[in-house]
Amino acid sequence: MTKILTIELHSSAIDYSKHPGLDEATLAARIEQGHAAPRAAGFDAVSCLIGTHPAKRKGPSVNGCPRGPSAWP
Repeated sequence: MTKILTIELHSSAIDYSKHPGLDEATLAARIEQGHAAPRAAGFDAVSCLIGTHPAKRKGPSVNGCPRGPSAWP
């Protein structure tokens, strides 16, 4: 099975005042639908949602996403 990695902004990283009619719950649901599509197509998909604040990106992973090639089998 082919392994793929999808990387997107986390729904909490968006300024919703610039997007009338869109809220965090709606975007989170749309992101999940987007991540489900590759899995439904038969890919071994790993989803990583990142924020925009550099201080929150530390340690061996970013929001549960492995860092670097050594994290992948």
